[in-house]
Amino acid sequence: MLSRLLWVFAVFLGHCSFALKFSSVTDHVRLGDARGKVVGFVDFNADKATDILFQTDNSISVYLWSREKQRFHLHQLLSLNGSSVVDTVAVDLDADGQVDLLTLTREGGRCHSMTVYWMKPHSRGPAIEYQEVIGNGVLSPPLVLDGNGDHIPDLLTHSCLNNTSTLWLSKEFLREFQKETISLSLNYTSSYYVDLTDDNLADVVVEGRGSSGRSLLFWQRNPSCGDETSFLSPSLPVPLPFPLSSAAVFSPLTFNDIDGDGEIEAVGVTCPDPDCTTAHVHILSHQSSFPTSPDGCGVSGTQPVNFTQVHTVAVHGESVSLSSHPPVLGDLDLDGYPDILLPVSSRFTMHLRRYALSMC
Repeated sequence: MLSRLLWVFAVFLGHCSFALKFSSVTDHVRLGDARGKVVGFVDFNADKATDILFQTDNSISVYLWSREKQRFHLHQLLSLNGSSVVDTVAVDLDADGQVDLLTLTREGGRCHSMTVYWMKPHSRGPAIEYQEVIGNGVLSPPLVLDGNGDHIPDLLTHSCLNNTSTLWLSKEFLREFQKETISLSLNYTSSYYVDLTDDNLADVVVEGRGSSGRSLLFWQRNPSCGDETSFLSPSLPVPLPFPLSSAAVFSPLTFNDIDGDGEIEAVGVTCPDPDCTTAHVHILSHQSSFPTSPDGCGVSGTQPVNFTQVHTVAVHGESVSLSSHPPVLGDLDLDGYPDILLPVSSRFTMHLRRYALSMC
């Protein structure tokens, strides 16, 4: 029996409020038999619907969403070469309208190689056109971002051999990359691409863990203060406002506008016990204040963002697998509000965000 979660969180808009409700809809949308790690929450076939991709060992299962039936169906199973694929990123790297797959394969120790599976645009036959190894010595899955303002996805990777980072600028239809080295020397655990300053330029958020606990570092994008591919110096570490010292397991953060107010919130999940039979979903609001110098560029060594915990939801039931399957945020039903997928042991519980107006 899948766990069921109901969360009501009032947000005031003038004199009115609305309620946010979460409930488990896994079986209703026909994902009860899905297996593996969620690696893609994207429009795979360019029909303006959100699809889901799962990775198991050496294959990718593609589940397409049907608006008419309001449920998923298994579209195809894609085979990946090698049994040591540890992660997959789904992103359209060549701007042809078809999502491609980038996999990380373990080389030894902390190092991985990156392989791109270039997909045929909207093909009814075999979906993989060809594959190629594009890089080695990568520490962890790349961060997807627009590094030069051309609205084409690029990649940011961190080396497993030293403290250097590389920006991979996509050359679109050529299926090639221009590589540039960036100074991002940090022992990090995960990274994000999100606009926290409302300037329509994505900033880089890097999450790290050290002797003093878990914290975030920020690089504000500001092309007017340097070349298009450079980031400003990092801010001071920003502590997180929920208790991690008592948590046996905790997930990376995820960023999205949870309550539809136009501001980005952070979502994190913690568990007090290793089996994670009770998970706590933490919703964090933020306030941004990036100090600037007289030339309008950012000031290094400042703390630009403060987080405040606004709500916590306890999820009871089957064990949540945070260590290998972090939660995923995305707009499943295209209602403008994010849905949360929480993985549960070998399957997962989807907590679909349902939005309803309350009495004013």
